Amino acid sequence: MRPQSIHQWRQCDCLSITLNYYNENVGFFEPQMHYLGKDGTGKTVSDCPIIYYSVAKLWKVFGYHEFIYRLVVLTLCFLGLVALMKTIEKILNDSFIAIFISLLMYTSAILVYYSNNFLMNVPSFSLALIAIFFFYRFYETERSLFLWISMLFYLLGGLLKIPALTSFIAILGAFVVESFGLVKLNNGKRLFSKPAKQILPFLVVIAVIIAWYNYAYLYNQKYNSGIFLIGTLAIWDLSYERISTIIEHAWILWFDSYHSPYIQYILVLLVIILFVFRKKINKLLLLLTAFLAIGFILFILLWFSVFDQHDYYLINQLIFMIAILLTFFHFIRKHHKKIFTNGWFRIALLLILFQNVFHCRNIIDMRYNSWPNDWHKSQFQALETITPFLDSIGVKHNDKVLFMNDGSFNIPLYLMERKGYTAYWSTSEDVVKERANQVDYVITNDTSTLKREEISSFIDQRVGTYKNISIYSLRKE
Repeated sequence: MRPQSIHQWRQCDCLSITLNYYNENVGFFEPQMHYLGKDGTGKTVSDCPIIYYSVAKLWKVFGYHEFIYRLVVLTLCFLGLVALMKTIEKILNDSFIAIFISLLMYTSAILVYYSNNFLMNVPSFSLALIAIFFFYRFYETERSLFLWISMLFYLLGGLLKIPALTSFIAILGAFVVESFGLVKLNNGKRLFSKPAKQILPFLVVIAVIIAWYNYAYLYNQKYNSGIFLIGTLAIWDLSYERISTIIEHAWILWFDSYHSPYIQYILVLLVIILFVFRKKINKLLLLLTAFLAIGFILFILLWFSVFDQHDYYLINQLIFMIAILLTFFHFIRKHHKKIFTNGWFRIALLLILFQNVFHCRNIIDMRYNSWPNDWHKSQFQALETITPFLDSIGVKHNDKVLFMNDGSFNIPLYLMERKGYTAYWSTSEDVVKERANQVDYVITNDTSTLKREEISSFIDQRVGTYKNISIYSLRKE
């Protein structure tokens, strides 16, 4: 299955960078993509290309297969869920609840959809879950080695996506609170018994993250800025009308993709319960959950503009849901043991889980077999298999192309395995003429655009047709 459906745009961006590592043998710190950008190099960066580069190396060994990329992401996801299960099992001393929470997380449609996909949000989230496992090992044993390992996984997750550091910041907040003597977090003892030494791994993570994103910013400024977001899109920069539109779109498009609506309502109820009984809650869990709640709210405010179009931005915020569930179950285990161990209570949890499995299945089915995928099936499906045809008519891999009638950077270019440009900015005469001077071929899935008089005058030499795709040469014979 080729990249398609919701956020095919970003899927192809990720794959494009990976394929360029594979084909071009460029260095780790020089990522580039098929869309050549304003300077003609295609050099640009967003996420630290750890996985892009690693998958490209796997392709060198096993061949270029997208399923290898999917397998890497899916493997990281399941490792993260196993780490989550083991962490909860240790905290609650209950395998059933640990498995329940972990499986419930994997009934989130956005987690399922993107775990079999190419974006970095699921890998970064998974690395954060592994980091939490090792942090809990540090909590249990007080061995600094586990703290360093935890910070290593946080570093890897944060390099992929900054929001993966949400729980890292919560832990750092707990460190600061304890250092000022406001609370003891380890059963009356200090969790961080050697703060002068134990702050070091936190500082290393922060320093490397700052260094990477500074490099990414300078790299984009030098070559092609404006392609990927490195920054925020805060709510206070928006008009009231725009805010209302984003809320409406997010509610209609994405609300039931995070979990079934009633699960989200239950989570709100659990937050209220935890607040009411906060004096009976484990101090460390309560503090971390409170910090995660603050982090969740700040994240929404700082990146508010993206939520009408981008569901995947909230994947890393699923950590807040985990904290709510874990803290709640820890509370009832300690103060309402009969409910916690009651068989009917656990049967009810299983019914909730099964219902969410079916809800998730329906959402995933809709994403691939309904309106989100209609555009790909009608306009781009031919591009999935067009590469051999392009080879056969003489459109070489190093020939530059302009693909009309697509507003993304890399969807058609990646699928065709050809570098060049798309109609991302405009299909006006001036823009088309400018791009036409930079490419060898114009390719389109809608020839009506080329019938416009101001364009047809210099794009008229058709050299091939493949299903709904037409190829025109701009070379002077």
